[in-house]
Amino acid sequence: MDELTRREREVMRLIARGQSNQAIALQLYLSVRTVESHIASIFMKFGLADDDATNRRVVAAVLWARTVDEELGDEAVA
Repeated sequence: MDELTRREREVMRLIARGQSNQAIALQLYLSVRTVESHIASIFMKFGLADDDATNRRVVAAVLWARTVDEELGDEAVA
């Protein structure tokens, strides 16, 4: 899994909170089109192909949460 940019991490954090593309755009002062580009890049970096059987936003949120947990390690438990 490739490293996410700072902006991609911000977008991913908001996806994980259940926010829509429109809400993300408003909060980060971006166009919806730019948010969509960041999300497409996130999906590509996570290796998530377009698949009717999978909700890529949910899978990306789970993968991102695991990554954050691993980065925090014991700090997350404390």
